[in-house]
Amino acid sequence: MAKDKKWQLLLDIFVLACVGVPLLALTQWAYPFERGFFVHDDSIRLPFMQQTVTEAALGLVGFALNIATVSNHIQGKSRENENVEEDVPRGSKPSEAALGLIGFALNIAIVSNHSWFIFIHDDSIRLPFMQQSVTEAALGLVGFALNIATILIIEYLQNRREKNPNQKYLFGFTVPAWVWQSYSTIRTFAFGAVCQQLLSNLTKYVVGRLRPHFMDVCRPEYNETLPANALGYIQVYTCATRTDPAYQSYLKDMRLSFFSAHSSFAMYAAVFFIVYIQFKGRWRGSKLLRHAIQFFALMGAWYVGMTRVVENFHHWSDVAVGFINGAIFGFLVVIYILKPTKRLPITWQDAPASTLPVAR
Repeated sequence: MAKDKKWQLLLDIFVLACVGVPLLALTQWAYPFERGFFVHDDSIRLPFMQQTVTEAALGLVGFALNIATVSNHIQGKSRENENVEEDVPRGSKPSEAALGLIGFALNIAIVSNHSWFIFIHDDSIRLPFMQQSVTEAALGLVGFALNIATILIIEYLQNRREKNPNQKYLFGFTVPAWVWQSYSTIRTFAFGAVCQQLLSNLTKYVVGRLRPHFMDVCRPEYNETLPANALGYIQVYTCATRTDPAYQSYLKDMRLSFFSAHSSFAMYAAVFFIVYIQFKGRWRGSKLLRHAIQFFALMGAWYVGMTRVVENFHHWSDVAVGFINGAIFGFLVVIYILKPTKRLPITWQDAPASTLPVAR
């Protein structure tokens, strides 16, 4: 006979109440401390706007997403135990949910992409416009080329050391094991790269932070006597007309400062490279050679981020968040999606027990 779970259920409700009741009391009846303010504090002069994500909508989506995921997992486990064949391929429902979330995020990005307003005396957006030294094409080419070349070399060399490598078949043709393994790794790297760039660009369009060279590119024209501009926070303005053919693209790009997609991808490519060769690289010579290569890859990513600040394309905080985003994606993709196994060279393995000296 199964054990009655009523006491466990009652205890769970009691514990949740011990946490939830104080939270409810704090939000409904408590009153925050009344602080003073500085007259010239521009950070509190922003206009009031209605929030796009309410507490109710956030709670509903958060709970519904996790409850649906847990329910789908439990149903999958029960079907496996009952040996019931499924008509729908496993993973189709989570994939649909993921696509729905991406579509929802894109919808928010499109709706929320508004023009940021400006403070008259904000010196952080008065820097001159400069041409970037590291373009998107060059960064993508180097990042992909470095990792793809490394993956191909390592997988090929490891395949040569294996006595009986497993062959793969594709459309009836035999594919070498190292080619298929390289494809799987490159596919994973590309997937992570696209995901982190999607997050970076979604954030850019939702936030719309002005770049440091905004004033130089836009050269805004405004009337300080308008009620909307009365507090020194310019909400109504137009950019000066210019004949530069690339001017229209600059008008869009000057609002995409937070956070740095360059820094994010550079750090992602570097971290993926560093962690991958740490797990899969086999070095019979100096161990410092591998670590030196890892260090130079990290410095390359660091250099890209620094150019974004020096060339007035990003604020330092944009680059810092980009570095963090890329590093997190790099670690997660390698450790939890690629899941590499570390193969130790023969020289690192334990010697047979018969050859070990016997202590007397």
